[in-house]
Amino acid sequence: NVPGSSLPMLLIDPVDGRIVDANLAAAEFYGWYRETLMTMTFADISTLPAEAIRANLAEVLEGDLEPFQVRHRLASGEVRDVEVFVGRIQVGEHARLLSTIMDVTARVAAERTVESAMREKDALLKEVHHRVKNNLQVITSLLRLEGGRSADPRVKRVMEDMQSRLISMALLHEMLYRTGTFAHVDLSHYLGQLSNQLFHTVAQRTGLRLVVNLCPVTVDMDTAVPCGLLVNELVSNALKHAFPDGRTGEIQVTLQAGTDGGAMRLTVADTGVGFPEGLDPQKGETLGLKLVTSLSRQLRGTLEFSEGPGAAVTLTFEPRAAGVAHVRS
Repeated sequence: NVPGSSLPMLLIDPVDGRIVDANLAAAEFYGWYRETLMTMTFADISTLPAEAIRANLAEVLEGDLEPFQVRHRLASGEVRDVEVFVGRIQVGEHARLLSTIMDVTARVAAERTVESAMREKDALLKEVHHRVKNNLQVITSLLRLEGGRSADPRVKRVMEDMQSRLISMALLHEMLYRTGTFAHVDLSHYLGQLSNQLFHTVAQRTGLRLVVNLCPVTVDMDTAVPCGLLVNELVSNALKHAFPDGRTGEIQVTLQAGTDGGAMRLTVADTGVGFPEGLDPQKGETLGLKLVTSLSRQLRGTLEFSEGPGAAVTLTFEPRAAGVAHVRS
């Protein structure tokens, strides 16, 4: 006989799926008398197709079947989510399958509620990023219009710089919207797209080359935004000032990430004329340098300026504790 238990238990004939015995908990759960259950087969209570039931029975005969989740019918017609634990036992000369049934309907309903809430949250976040991107594009267009109305080249230059910074942020929100991942950002993909877009937009002549060498790494948004703005500032500055009088050369954007959450190194370098004579980059005498310095502080990083030939700026920073970088293999 099936041993007494607070959980429903059924003794199954693996050959034809007949219910040979059932405990009182099974009779109470399914709503049939034990005598009635013992005239039924496993197919009478399971919602699985007959072929799937036969396959499961055969698998148990070959070895223990891992617990599985399925839906069972009750005498009332109600269908409940259950988790079934099955093992093979020997009863006299006959092999039997002892099935222990656990009602998980409440748990499954809770999981479905959580999954639904997560889908709604993801959809909302996706829409937020989409709208932020659209708003940034509107602001960019307004700045472009205002710049076009002014005859002052300094005003035009300021407007263009602001547009470039806004575009770098809009690109990040566009990427998050398209990928649907919001906790982490593919920094290498983002900086690669940003650098190429900026190069092809600002570089108005041939003879310049962009070389991008970015280690695959994911970071949180609080890291991606300042990194994108910093690369935008340094690449724009190199395009505007490093190659005067039609000079040719190369701009390099490099990202190196240490293993096990080690320090990351982001470098923008060029083979141009170097820093202007008399300029001390460490003092942040220009708006661009002030912005780069401020961005490095946001990342709690350190800046290194070097020359010869050309110029290079390297930001070294540790990944944030709440958004540790993950190097992808």
